[in-house]
Amino acid sequence: MNRRDFLQLSTLLPTLGLAPSLFASQGTPPLLIMIELKGGNDGLNTLIPVENRAYYQLRPTLALPANTALKLKDGLAMHPALQPLKPHWDSGDMAWIQGLGYANPNRSHFRSIEIWESGSDAAQNDTQGWIAKLYPEAARTLNGLVIGSDHGPLSESAFDTIIMDDARNFIRLTQQLRAMRAKTTNPTLAHLLDVQNNVHQNSQQVIDTLQKTRTTNTPFPQHKFGKRLAQAAHLINNGLGAGIYKIELSGFDTHKNQLRRQNALLNQLATGLAAFSQAMQQSGQWQNTLIMTYSEFGRRAAENKSGGTDHGAAAAHLLLGGRVQGGIYGSAPTLSAQKANDLSYTSDFRKLYHSIATQWLRRPSPWGEFGAFNLVHS
Repeated sequence: MNRRDFLQLSTLLPTLGLAPSLFASQGTPPLLIMIELKGGNDGLNTLIPVENRAYYQLRPTLALPANTALKLKDGLAMHPALQPLKPHWDSGDMAWIQGLGYANPNRSHFRSIEIWESGSDAAQNDTQGWIAKLYPEAARTLNGLVIGSDHGPLSESAFDTIIMDDARNFIRLTQQLRAMRAKTTNPTLAHLLDVQNNVHQNSQQVIDTLQKTRTTNTPFPQHKFGKRLAQAAHLINNGLGAGIYKIELSGFDTHKNQLRRQNALLNQLATGLAAFSQAMQQSGQWQNTLIMTYSEFGRRAAENKSGGTDHGAAAAHLLLGGRVQGGIYGSAPTLSAQKANDLSYTSDFRKLYHSIATQWLRRPSPWGEFGAFNLVHS
């Protein structure tokens, strides 16, 4: 076995020991699709204040011309690469939330994503994911799947979540793991591979769902993010039963050459989500689907000398879904009153979490003090 396969297998071991009832949920749970914009997306060039003179002064080369941006309302527009999502805005099932962040922001990728994914204060060291916090009494009843590299909001030592990078590798590695189990005479290794005797049963359950043939007529884009969304759609439409999905789109740490890089990434985001929403509509799941984006931080208000932006604080994020109340929520950060060239947050990100917990997942929330956005039609 080569080193890469060994490392991939080691990531599967703690996640395949699932209770047999994990995918035996009754009915269709509400679907929450969390899209991590890994690296820190520049919100100011995503939801653009095209009528704000300060925006063009701060970004003489990075500012996007007003006549190329996708006009929304209140002097705001979307990045032109998000054109495939414009029909959702026009039909009223797309929302933007401005100025999401938190007090005393941390500009470290690793620390700030911990804060966002745990729903904690900047001074707290908390490793439990914010989704896991919503299910304290019966963690194993929550069905979670990550298509990417880490548990993130689903993190919890007693919390069962499957992580897979792609379907082909998942099938290959789980089959390899079972072959190793059949050959080993080492009792310690055998116990590790068994993971409480559930590895075979539960990995096979996922593989069986991946190999089912019910498909939609939706063509998904062939970039990596599009393929990940296609896998999620396939699992949902073939009855896996998981309600929570986390999917990564990486590359947003745009310290240089931002115009080209962010344009390509936002195009992947938009084309992927447009295909996913179409697949959910075809299968009758769109009214049961909520998509949200998040990132560890935004970028600085002013461009740097390398044609990019550096680590910042607040940023805008989007929501999509058949029951989303479309519009623009929150207040825009004031560009003329910056602190250390940062965009000061205007809404704590846990206000979004509280809204999703109570209005979508119908769970008690620990973040009521932050208030709520009225995001979802009942």
